[in-house]
Amino acid sequence: MKIENHFVRRQDHINEEEAKHIRPQYRLKDDLDVEYFQIHSGQSVREAYGSYMAPIRYPYYFVAMLKQGQVEINLGLSEFTAEPYALWFAPPRVIYSLLVSSDHLDAYYFTFSKSFVNLYSESSQFLSTLKLFNQTHQPYLELDQATGTGLFRRFEELHQEFQHQKLHQQQLIVTEVKSILLKTDRLFCEKYDQLPEETKMRAHLLHRFKALIETHYAQRWPIQQYAEQLNVHPNYLNRVVKKESGKTSSALLDERIILEAKSLLVQTDLSASEIAYQLNFSEPSHFYRFFKTRTGLTAQNFRKERKV
Repeated sequence: MKIENHFVRRQDHINEEEAKHIRPQYRLKDDLDVEYFQIHSGQSVREAYGSYMAPIRYPYYFVAMLKQGQVEINLGLSEFTAEPYALWFAPPRVIYSLLVSSDHLDAYYFTFSKSFVNLYSESSQFLSTLKLFNQTHQPYLELDQATGTGLFRRFEELHQEFQHQKLHQQQLIVTEVKSILLKTDRLFCEKYDQLPEETKMRAHLLHRFKALIETHYAQRWPIQQYAEQLNVHPNYLNRVVKKESGKTSSALLDERIILEAKSLLVQTDLSASEIAYQLNFSEPSHFYRFFKTRTGLTAQNFRKERKV
């Protein structure tokens, strides 16, 4: 089975030795109900595929950690700059893009399916116990150097274990992945619990709003309908969103539609007109204007620049 890479290639040739680092293992077939896992070093991807990864939609859970370098991250509707000893994470199907803004990158990321972490376990509820992948929380965590160094070492050991097939390899990887997830979730919850109650309430409302957008963006709901679902007044929702994100509620809605459009332009062969109708624009011309106004590029030019 051919595995398609999600990273935008540079123009120079990528040889077989370089490319093998990003080919997934434990992949049995092209659906989500498989025992899937892979881990990559950030530098191997940086060297083989350049500094920019166009918006993609991962079908699996995703966890990354940075020890050295700087990365601009777009994860769904969350934007942040990852500095040393930062982690970021997402559940399946969240649109993700990044820009590496440093020459050297010491980082690891791993992707996995629910079926993979449930191997060797009688329960299938492990992931549901974690706050990490709850989209009502910020998908980003900064650690101090001492804590970060210890956790990053676990990523290094996981990567090393993944390199060569040995006795009990898969079971050891599953155990280590679950251990890293539990440790990260504990750190995440401890940091969140330290926030003032008012700050937590505002942040929680913002991320609930983002989660609703993720579900209903294509239906083009007005802000009032989102406010009703969240049991708040539209004016209050707008104030909180502006205070917490620096953007208006409408801007976040538009941003999510643009993210979807970019992902479809990069990952599919749908025409711009087909994408317009899929995103519930009444006319393709409305979508063309919408896209160019917010990105500075036509949909066709964006596709030419970013598609593999």
